[in-house]
Amino acid sequence: MSRSTVSKLVTEFCYARPLLNNTRGGGGGATRIATLFPSFLHKPSPQSPRFSTSRSPALAPPDHLDHKELHIFNKLVTELSPSRLEVQDISAGCGTMYGIEIASRIFEGLPVMKQHRLVQNVLSEEIKGWHGVQLKTAIE
Repeated sequence: MSRSTVSKLVTEFCYARPLLNNTRGGGGGATRIATLFPSFLHKPSPQSPRFSTSRSPALAPPDHLDHKELHIFNKLVTELSPSRLEVQDISAGCGTMYGIEIASRIFEGLPVMKQHRLVQNVLSEEIKGWHGVQLKTAIE
């Protein structure tokens, strides 16, 4: 998943989309959202932290990761540029359940459910073979 795809997903998950399309109640949705969130309608600049194309220094994977954990770690680092990331196989080594803790500025302004969806979209192929995932996200 490319950086632009992640940015597009973030934009689609924002609260403004349903409000902009809502024209019930007299005024247009854009007027309503501008009243509630005046700064929300401006288009984010490329320098905006959430949509930055420059990457922070990549996290180095810990030495204790096995090859499956390392694959997950590297994929999340590449796609979400986290400031903090922990990946652990919590299925007694069989690789069917993982615990993931991730902090990223990409999550800024998104509710927890949408933060989790971004991570799940990045790992969609891997998740198909899992029994479960414990996911904790944070904004940093």
